[in-house]
Amino acid sequence: MTASSRSAWIRQRAAGNGYQIDAIASYQFTNAFGLGIDGRWWHLDTNAVDSFQQPEPYRTDREFFRDGYHDSYALNSERTTA
Repeated sequence: MTASSRSAWIRQRAAGNGYQIDAIASYQFTNAFGLGIDGRWWHLDTNAVDSFQQPEPYRTDREFFRDGYHDSYALNSERTTA
């Protein structure tokens, strides 16, 4: 008895829809300091049918969020000499 390798790919047909939403909010407190947050949300919804005519619905949601600040005082400070 010998083992043979076969491809794991199965043909599928699918139709579906999806969308993406982006949002950004930031506030500049002073010329040297600001805060911000941003995010993204993806949604995907499909109805696939494999080669055996079995339905395989697929739905997923993905989120990404990021926050941050910047402090330009350290970059723009001037040195005074006596």
